[in-house]
Amino acid sequence: MLPGAVGGSLSVLVGHPFDTIKVMIQSGKGVKADSPTHSNIKSSTNNAFARNIATKTPVVSSSSNSPRLVSTTIHQPQKMNVMGILRATVSQHGFSGLYRGVTAPLLAVTPTWALVFLSYEYGKETSRKIFPSPSHNHSSSSIYPDDELTIAQYFFAGAITGIPAALVLCPSERVKCLLQTQSAQYKGMGSFECARLLCKQQGLTKGLFRGFGITFLRDSPGNAFYFGTYEYVKREIIKWESTGNGTDSYSSNSKKLSTKSIIMAGGLAGVANWIVALPFDTVKSKVQTSNGSKDSKMIDVAIKLVKKEGFQALYRGLSPALLRAFPANAAAFMGVEMTRSFLCSFR
Repeated sequence: MLPGAVGGSLSVLVGHPFDTIKVMIQSGKGVKADSPTHSNIKSSTNNAFARNIATKTPVVSSSSNSPRLVSTTIHQPQKMNVMGILRATVSQHGFSGLYRGVTAPLLAVTPTWALVFLSYEYGKETSRKIFPSPSHNHSSSSIYPDDELTIAQYFFAGAITGIPAALVLCPSERVKCLLQTQSAQYKGMGSFECARLLCKQQGLTKGLFRGFGITFLRDSPGNAFYFGTYEYVKREIIKWESTGNGTDSYSSNSKKLSTKSIIMAGGLAGVANWIVALPFDTVKSKVQTSNGSKDSKMIDVAIKLVKKEGFQALYRGLSPALLRAFPANAAAFMGVEMTRSFLCSFR
């Protein structure tokens, strides 16, 4: 439990600013639709021009037949890109604005990662029974031990973790998304206050657990690729390091990965996770920031989004997701592996 809690906490602290930007892009609520830019227009006291500036209609002064223009503000749309949202958020709220809603995921980290890693171990045991490993056919000089699972078995074990992960993450991410996008009704609230208001107004199921189905659909395949990729990359690194040392055995010493190896395996696992999970996560962000209308069902949201913007809309927020994925998950697995090593030193 402790290694998972440490790893999860580091993941949230490193990755939350990128996650805030990702949610803003996905929900379409990252910056105001319009932002002011000043035009170089001559001064006039005629206020009617300001009312017609949107259509660029000249206004005729009562004392002259020639139009006189005023210095005014024209609203032009801003692009929803990473740097634009980053600048706007820091400008309006300071760097603390990038950590809006961080309390909810931080509090959810300990039970989530504890359940995820426990269910991962259960999934590995289950996969041994359902899909017998051919590892017993390996010779004694094989690089893998007799109890080593196949990569497919690791993927299966990872997929099982989607159930407990969704149970814990759904309510915390519901609160997080509402606070990150600064929805009018919840603006300025803390995580606990937002959660209480959601339960009071919409109940537990429709309030905190809105988007549970799409959260599970995101986490099950995402975690399959997460753990499967980590184990695959880790195995290949161990194989490469063992070969480089002139050995082909899988000794206890060869299983001790270097810091760089853990960072590489963890970072690539995070990238693989988000490439698979992002389409579901985009729909989830839409569902969890909706006002509860009938159009907030995941299938309706997905169909409407694809019809309006094409399948590429499902990968909205890919840049901040991948920018977050590598460092956040490298930090997570560093925390997990280092805590495990620390605890093992007392045995």
